[in-house]
Amino acid sequence: MIPLDIFQESLKNRRKGRKKLKTKLEAWLTFIGSDRPDDILEVVRCYPEFRELYQEVFEFRYQKRELIEMYSKALSILDANTVEYMVEQQKKEIRKLTKALEEERREVERLHALLEAMETKK
Repeated sequence: MIPLDIFQESLKNRRKGRKKLKTKLEAWLTFIGSDRPDDILEVVRCYPEFRELYQEVFEFRYQKRELIEMYSKALSILDANTVEYMVEQQKKEIRKLTKALEEERREVERLHALLEAMETKK
């Protein structure tokens, strides 16, 4: 994993020395992590094959209906995952409470037996 904020900061520091992108990995990280026009121009200058990707991204911004549908799908997936997570957490809590209840039941039975033994001694 590469933190994009750290990568962008190191790239900004390196630019002070006027160095260009060194690798295609740096181009990909810049493509993913920056929307600055200077960064976009540098990526396209160093790796022209990124031009088409940038065009698709910019054209996609104007397809609002598709964007909303994609966002709605992402939210429904997130909702489903959240529900699944919450169910798992509730199952864990139920198991924990069931175990505690069983321990309490055993303790009550033990105390009840002790009380009966004390009463029979009288």
